[in-house]
Amino acid sequence: MDDEIAEDVFSSIDLRVAKILSVEDHPNAEKLYVVQVDLGTEKRQLVAGLKTHIKKEDLPGKNVVVVANLEYAKLRGIESQGMVLAADNGKELVVLTVPDGKAGESVVASGIGKKAAQALKFADFQKIDMKVGKNKEIVYKNTVLKTESGKTVCAEIGEGAKVR
Repeated sequence: MDDEIAEDVFSSIDLRVAKILSVEDHPNAEKLYVVQVDLGTEKRQLVAGLKTHIKKEDLPGKNVVVVANLEYAKLRGIESQGMVLAADNGKELVVLTVPDGKAGESVVASGIGKKAAQALKFADFQKIDMKVGKNKEIVYKNTVLKTESGKTVCAEIGEGAKVR
């Protein structure tokens, strides 16, 4: 069983709760926002492809889930230091939230250990199959994702929507 846990790709992802501080239009892209977040011990800038789905004024103050160890990338000239996670059903896109979460708190899947948080390649992130469950909670391999303090990660979208 320990080998199975060590080999699970989910063990290499560092998901954390982040509080959105501000959102601005990306100066060089019609579909992107530049988002400032608080990860508890640090603040980061993320570039997020949410603009065609979510009004920027609806995002500040939300506790969202981010991939904190995704390799940094420049998107249309602006550095992104992680990624805001969202659920997509093909028609609509909504961010993953932890309404009562605390900025910086880790998000875990029970029974899956964690490796040291090395930079995760986007291609490796894409191998992690997370979906929205029947109660709008986020699941990975039939396990509900929760914060360290037990708060459930959710998305206001129907069952089966894919997390990306």
